[in-house]
Amino acid sequence: MFKKIKDIRSQISMSLLLIIFSLFLACSTDEVANDEKEIGSLTITTSSPIITDWIKNIDGENNNDITNLIPYDSDAHHYQFTPKDFTKISESDVFFLIGEGYESSSLIKFIEENNINHVELLSYVNPMAFEEDGHDDHEGHGHDDHADHGDEDKHDDHEGHGHDDHADHGDEDKHDDHAGHEGHDHGEFDPHFWFDIDRVILATEKISQTMVALDSENEKSYVDNQSAYAKKLADFATQTKEKIDNSMISSVPFITMHESLGYLITKYSLTAAGSVYAYNLEDLEITSSKYIEMLDVINDSKANFLIVEDGVAKKMADSMVDDTGITLITGMTVENMKSADQSYIDWIENNVSILVEGLSAK
Repeated sequence: MFKKIKDIRSQISMSLLLIIFSLFLACSTDEVANDEKEIGSLTITTSSPIITDWIKNIDGENNNDITNLIPYDSDAHHYQFTPKDFTKISESDVFFLIGEGYESSSLIKFIEENNINHVELLSYVNPMAFEEDGHDDHEGHGHDDHADHGDEDKHDDHEGHGHDDHADHGDEDKHDDHAGHEGHDHGEFDPHFWFDIDRVILATEKISQTMVALDSENEKSYVDNQSAYAKKLADFATQTKEKIDNSMISSVPFITMHESLGYLITKYSLTAAGSVYAYNLEDLEITSSKYIEMLDVINDSKANFLIVEDGVAKKMADSMVDDTGITLITGMTVENMKSADQSYIDWIENNVSILVEGLSAK
């Protein structure tokens, strides 16, 4: 009797041990599988957090290694790529960038000299040339459009104004750190296509195709994720258009500090009166004569509002208000997202809200 009970207990103990071992083995197998997937996953590097967000939406559950080199809340125009960045790019399966000169010349040189597998997304979104995007070209600030003003009276309004104090506006407002900053020769195309959501959808299609080519085993996942994200973007584009149309701001004239909103202006038929200075931003030394030319652009534009994006020297912007009477719209971040907590959609939505609220002000 006691022996039988003991045998039963032994059988139960053995069964429990087998169950525990099976569970342990299953967990271990899952961990091995996860480790194998992590080892075998793609390594994708991007220049910008904007691109990273698009890729993560397409990547979904595939858990690929996706890293952007330019930090959040940083201006791509001023970012200096480091040897560590170049090493990261070299170790990647593919490197995504905006392209067409948006990133620094040293990056482009490195890519070309080292035969890096890369995708310049601007090439796949039917980009607009600068002269097509609703901005006047103020390169060199020659003001040819206003030739009838006459050379002799071009600056009469500013005589004796005492603008010497504006010559160093940039010195204390984020310009010192750009000394020796390498040029960004952007060429003929406007790189800021992220302000046209339909063009972003084209970019995500190219991203998906590239990922499928590198990892065909997960083709269905990439294609399905891109399709779902494209629908989400299309819905967001519809909401954005409705918001702008309902705000009745399309006829309100404004001017921008530099050529960054061309796609937004064209997409939603906004009334842009040009930009204060050309897209080429390496000339950040604001002299008295340069400042007076910038005031001329504002006054000649007849615009009611000046859009001053984050990163522009506040002292200079405030001086422009004093000297022209124009109203500032501030807070827009046109080159980059603020943090990893902010998605591309959140970012564009916030910028559009700032624009609508600003242009709606009486």
